[in-house]
Amino acid sequence: MNADHNALAQITQTGRNAVAAVRAALLWFVGVPADAILAHRMDVQMRYTGAGLLVCIWYVFMLVTWVKTGLYFFGTAGGAAFALIPTMMLAVDRMIVSQPRNPRGALASYAIDGLLPNRWEFALRSLAALSFSVVTTAVFLINHSGAEIHARQQRDQQASNAPLRAEIAARIDSQIGERTRSVTKRSAELEAQAVILREDYAASRKLAEVAEERMHGAQFNVAAELGGIAGRASGPGVRHDAYQMIARQSQDAGVNARARETRSREALAKVQAELQQLNADRERIAADRAGAMGNIEADMQEDARYVKRKRGLFAEASTLIKLYGDSDVGPGLVLVTFIAAVFLFVLEMSPLLGLAFLSTTPFDVERIAQDRSAAAGILAHHEMELVQAAARRSVRVRPATAAESGGAPAAQADPEHAPGTPAAREKGEA
Repeated sequence: MNADHNALAQITQTGRNAVAAVRAALLWFVGVPADAILAHRMDVQMRYTGAGLLVCIWYVFMLVTWVKTGLYFFGTAGGAAFALIPTMMLAVDRMIVSQPRNPRGALASYAIDGLLPNRWEFALRSLAALSFSVVTTAVFLINHSGAEIHARQQRDQQASNAPLRAEIAARIDSQIGERTRSVTKRSAELEAQAVILREDYAASRKLAEVAEERMHGAQFNVAAELGGIAGRASGPGVRHDAYQMIARQSQDAGVNARARETRSREALAKVQAELQQLNADRERIAADRAGAMGNIEADMQEDARYVKRKRGLFAEASTLIKLYGDSDVGPGLVLVTFIAAVFLFVLEMSPLLGLAFLSTTPFDVERIAQDRSAAAGILAHHEMELVQAAARRSVRVRPATAAESGGAPAAQADPEHAPGTPAAREKGEA
């Protein structure tokens, strides 16, 4: 039981310490010592803690935005350097909010003069806040509009390099076109030859078939004449010789037609093979052209007229300005810019304006009183040092003889009762 109680007490104490540390950190942002404000009411503590929270949120947002920008454009050194920008603005805010405020509200009747900056200082601070908010908004938009900025830069680069690209593409087409025209011309010639050879092949085959058919018919008639088929007289005769001559002629015609058919088929095969080779050449030409067109970017970069893509903070800022005139993203960009700038300005000025125009708290009066008391003590101490220095520099009076003083002994000057000393002033007042 005691162990659980001790553990619970330890956890509670740890939580209190964490809350105290967070509160001290938030009060630090507004330049208020945590131990000095804890003696005052909770509403006073919450007012300054809330102001510190606003300043903390503003600082974290600014720090992340500026450091991210520095890292993106200038590396680690740029991120460290850009972190100084919101830090300097934070230092200015802490100097302003840490000064005592003129009494307002119920405490204004005490007529205690504070040390709050005058209206001109607040006007200058407001102007600085507005300028810083606008600049930070631009940096924020650059960080979060990278896709649109890069797309616009790419379009601008392509438009600038379009004439050079067209020139190189025309040169590639000229080089590849000569080969293409040669292949196309030869292919047309071979296609025409193939048509003729196909027709000749078909005619030769038809002629061979007819000749072979006539030859077989003549051979049948020769056999019929010799064998007395179908009531014919057997033995050689005039018709036998005629059929035999027709058979020989038809055979010769068939052989010639088959030879012509073979030549046509072989020639057609060669033509088709060459056509296939030309088709392969045409594919290689197309591949060469595609490769040349694919390397056109490298060829363009080797040309002195090539326009490179502009990089860097100023280039992207210039592109961002161009986007405001874009019909697609321009209206939305204007709206986001206005909202972000107003938000950052209000966020930055809210703790300053809140502490400046809200009613004064006893803590503010205590700070003024402490400043006045400390100043009075310093002045009193300084005056005492001046009086003591004057007393030490005073000349002691020389002792007089009895004759010179009429028989009365001479009095020696007392430094503590010299004119102007506190003892002399007290004696005079008495």
